[in-house]
Amino acid sequence: MPTGVHNSTGCKDEGIMPVFVSLPHFHGADPVYLDMFQPGSLSPHEDRHSASMTYQLDVSIPVEVKMRLQIMMQMRPHDNLGENWKKLPETFLPVIWFDAQAHTDRTVDTTIWWLVNIVEIVSMVGVCCLVLGCLFVILSIYLILKYKTKNVDSHPVSSTDEIHEVLEPL
Repeated sequence: MPTGVHNSTGCKDEGIMPVFVSLPHFHGADPVYLDMFQPGSLSPHEDRHSASMTYQLDVSIPVEVKMRLQIMMQMRPHDNLGENWKKLPETFLPVIWFDAQAHTDRTVDTTIWWLVNIVEIVSMVGVCCLVLGCLFVILSIYLILKYKTKNVDSHPVSSTDEIHEVLEPL
């Protein structure tokens, strides 16, 4: 089978009905699918028929999804269903196509922002706490040394006469 069509037959109803999925108008598929129809009846365009998912690069969370798909049945000639079915060329008959879009809201965007940036924020807070802690230790040491030097008695050493007065002979 040429590229651009996915066989989804076994996904539902135990594969009773042959069901296939592609992008609308066989966008991006092998040109053989367009050749099954009258020229000009299908015209795939990138802006109207493509599908996409936009991910947040750091955590791979999808933030926007545009899903456009067409569901098709495979038609084949069948001898037991009459003359018209014997002449039927093998083709894929688009039955329905849908266009669904989803994106994250402001709350989810905020949560994703925190998820992406929390490591950097915590690192910066940690560095700030470390710097403030070091400054506090240095300030504490400075204040302790300043306090001790202020309380040291700065009177001159006593003279020998004063010592003799204190130490009277026995």
